[in-house]
Amino acid sequence: MRVRALLALGVSAVVAGIGALLAGPVFHLAHHDLAGVWGMAWLYSAGILLIGTGLHTFLKRWTTLTMMVLFVMLNFTSSGGLFRPELQNGFFGALHSFWNGAGFVEGVRSLLYFGGDGLGRTVWTLLVWLLAGLAVTAVAAAFEHSRTPAAATPAPAPPATRAESVTERETGTAEEEMEETVGCEVRRAGRPGRGGGPGRPSESPRVRSFPGLRVPHGGPGALG
Repeated sequence: MRVRALLALGVSAVVAGIGALLAGPVFHLAHHDLAGVWGMAWLYSAGILLIGTGLHTFLKRWTTLTMMVLFVMLNFTSSGGLFRPELQNGFFGALHSFWNGAGFVEGVRSLLYFGGDGLGRTVWTLLVWLLAGLAVTAVAAAFEHSRTPAAATPAPAPPATRAESVTERETGTAEEEMEETVGCEVRRAGRPGRGGGPGRPSESPRVRSFPGLRVPHGGPGALG
């Protein structure tokens, strides 16, 4: 969250610089006090970006819609750029007294055209919105920090089920039966053949090899 907050402050400074550049040298709308215009544009942009950064932790995909309602729809209708608050209805006229868009418009108007008359009040309005953005971001950071340890803790391994225990017992029984079968095969292979006559050694049949079986010393005949 700290990186995102610093990124929001940096982006707002760049956006404010672009706005001051367009208002001054490009379109010649502001012929003086460009530093003051940049400062108020930075306060305005930083407050909005910090609020959006903090709200994204809670609203996720609904953050864009919320930001559009708060700082596009309500800003255009209450800023006083097109219609003075005296010409607006009660709701938007009331928003004009403390909304950040109205604070920026009235602050720039006061700075450029009225010699700074009433500038202090509009600057305080922008500062309050910036503090609100910092507060929302701090709450979001605390919320994310509280959820991080629980998410990082590994879940305990589930105990062995009854089916797994039965499978293990069946595997052990099958191995024991296989060992008994191997022993019988070895003893049978060690006996003399039926065709062997007196004085004629009987040929021992080939003994099948089984992995893991150790034949006692003396050959297969020792097992007979």
